[in-house]
Formats: sequence, C-alpha cells, structure tokens
Amino acid sequence: MKKLTKDDLKKFRDRLYLPITDEQIDQGEVAPFYHPGEDAPEVQYMLERRRQLGGPLPQRRVNPPRSSCPATRCTPS
Repeated sequence: MKKLTKDDLKKFRDRLYLPITDEQIDQGEVAPFYHPGEDAPEVQYMLERRRQLGGPLPQRRVNPPRSSCPATRCTPS
C-alpha cells in the first residue's frame, strides 16, 4: 500500500506492537518514524550482516587467476 489512512496506520501499529500512540499518528501528516534503538537485537543483526558484506554498499571483489601464455604468443610483434 503506497499511502495509509490514519486508521490503517493504527491497525498496522497494533499488528506489529509498535510503541506509537494515537496522538502521534493524529498529529502529523506523515507517519511517525520508529527506531528500536542501537542496542536492539534487530539492529545489531543488521549491522553485523553489513560488516560481513563489506559495508552499506557491497562490492564484488573478483581476483581472477593469472594465466601464463606461451612465450611465442606473448611477445609483441
């Protein structure tokens, strides 16, 4: 769903057990942002996976094996 009504957002909040009050939802035009905290197990898991991948933008590092070519074909003509 691209846009939620305030009632839909309240149902979503209740389903996920998020600590967001009705007042926070009713106050703003935009849905309130929720972050569980840096010490939350979910955040620690995500950060550890990111570290294992080499950062927030993973890069493929390929080191192909060097092949040796015969001397007759490697000399410049």
